Amino acid sequence: MNLQEKRREVGLEQADLAKRVGTNAPMMSNFENHKCIPVPLMLKAICRELNCEITDIYKPEEIYVSKHKRKGALDEKSCYRLTVDLPNKARMVFSSANLKKHGYKNLKDFMWHCYKWLEKKMSNKKEKATEQDRCPVTHENDIFENISHQ
Repeated sequence: MNLQEKRREVGLEQADLAKRVGTNAPMMSNFENHKCIPVPLMLKAICRELNCEITDIYKPEEIYVSKHKRKGALDEKSCYRLTVDLPNKARMVFSSANLKKHGYKNLKDFMWHCYKWLEKKMSNKKEKATEQDRCPVTHENDIFENISHQ
């Protein structure tokens, strides 16, 4: 059984399920037609609404689900999720190669360092930021100089 079949079995319209889980009908259509997979929190909400398991609506090879939290991971209730619209050139700025060139493992690592840097700056402590707390904002010219001329 897939997501669309399960939704119909439960007797929900696409728009109704979408509203219940905090998305819209076009996105739910994308989920049902395998154009994209819901993020984990959305997937949990869908399963909750359909009273099913993930494997009831997706085949194991379609989705990777880890039941183990990685070491140091924050629990869902203590996380703040952020989505932002940026200009297209942000793809180049946040490319894996560009971030690695400046010492970041990935975009999540970059954002974490920016958050820690800003948190420290806002705390009014007179400590100097350590190398571990660096934020690219302090190195803006280095990071963006190659991008702005492309």
